[in-house]
Order: sequence, then C-alpha cells, then structure tokens
Amino acid sequence: DLRHVWDSKMRAALLALGALLAAAATSEAFVLLGPATRTSPCCAEPAPSEAQAEETLTEKMASWEATEEERKAATLGGLTPTSSGGDPFDIGLWLAFPPMFLSLVLFLFFPFLRDNLIDLGDLPPPQA
Repeated sequence: DLRHVWDSKMRAALLALGALLAAAATSEAFVLLGPATRTSPCCAEPAPSEAQAEETLTEKMASWEATEEERKAATLGGLTPTSSGGDPFDIGLWLAFPPMFLSLVLFLFFPFLRDNLIDLGDLPPPQA
C-alpha cells in the first residue's frame, strides 16, 4: 500500500511540474515574436553599441582590481608577486640552489665518471 501512496505523490508532483512548465512556456516573455518585432518585452531598450559595451566592460574590470592598500592588507607584510626586494624565503632558495644543482650533476654523471675517479683494480674479489 506504501507503493500506491508513493506513486500518487509522484504523479501529483509530475502534474504540478508539467503545469508550471506549461505556464512558463505560454507566458509573455517566452512567446516567439513575429519577424516584424524582434525585441522581447523584457528588453525594450536598444542594445548598446559594440564600443559602449567594450567601454562599460573595461570600467567594470577596472573596478574589480584591488587598490595598493587593499593588496597590502590582504597579504602578510605587503609582499605581493609584483613587489620588489628579496624576502628570506627567496634568499634561502638562492643559497640552496648551487649545492642542489651540483649534487644533481654529480648524481647524473657519476656512472660515466666512476672509472676515472675510483680505481677498482687494487681491490680483492668479494668474499663469498
């Protein structure tokens, strides 16, 4: 009997959804207009020209940009990617780079250099 209740509720929900979609499809905003009038009632004012649209878009984008004070307030100590000067992290990276690079070169080229660097001829054979 629970299935019968579920089916009746689903049927009522689908009918309500169908009625809502039918009302929306026949409303004034969704009715297709004839070829003589191509503007919808919701947009009666003329569309802005290409230059005006571009101008308003650049104004909007300029208003989205943060000011210098907002950038300093949003970052720790006012350091931003465009700010100059080396912070301690950058200085540490510059100091650590040469030893890391030299160890990488030694690691990559050791197989080619081991015969010249290490003489294995004087060693006895390994014990079994």
